[in-house]
Amino acid sequence: RADLSRSAPVDASMQEFSADAVLRPRDRVGKSPTTAVFFVQALDTMNEALMLWMEARDQHRSDIRVAALVEDGNINLSSNKAQRAFNRIDATAIYRGDEKAAIDRIERIALPVAA
Repeated sequence: RADLSRSAPVDASMQEFSADAVLRPRDRVGKSPTTAVFFVQALDTMNEALMLWMEARDQHRSDIRVAALVEDGNINLSSNKAQRAFNRIDATAIYRGDEKAAIDRIERIALPVAA
């Protein structure tokens, strides 16, 4: 359903933001967006996801989505920086302990089902 690139930018114009995974839907009929996924183990990675999201919005790129897959809840999720990132990027999921649901959450944002 999608092509997967690892450690890649979501777009040539955003080379400085390398996501851990980039999902490009094969069926572009529904104009499904490309999704950059960041595997978050520290707040710095969450900030990278937020900066890409902000850059995509600044460039009016509705064809780009940004998601964070947080490895576990051991990063400080209550900090103001983490809250801003969680509340702004397109999707966030916590992996450890609920792996299937976390992957399903990323899939729903990256590969929406056409209505």
